[in-house]
Amino acid sequence: MNEIGPALTPEEWEKEGARAISDRDDYMRFRNCLDALTEYDSTSFRTRTEMRKAVAAHALHGQPFGFTWDMVHALRECVATADFPDRPDLAEAAIERIASLLPPEKP
Repeated sequence: MNEIGPALTPEEWEKEGARAISDRDDYMRFRNCLDALTEYDSTSFRTRTEMRKAVAAHALHGQPFGFTWDMVHALRECVATADFPDRPDLAEAAIERIASLLPPEKP
């Protein structure tokens, strides 16, 4: 199975975190996120897929319909303790996809 890396680096989360969608200025903040995500210089080129992943991470961050590290940990615990005779790899892949959309976990 292909490893799924984070949507944004810790530095990108730090830079863009203040622009997370969360209040009445949602639209303008989201536009700013999109604009900022397209302003990377050529040394940090992103593919179209990587850009979509970064936008998805920003759109979900801090939202009631988004994901949290607590959810990821709970799902990992469920997978580790449950009996998945058919497709444990599918459950683990879903968890990794969710985790890839979250900012770095705080210690």
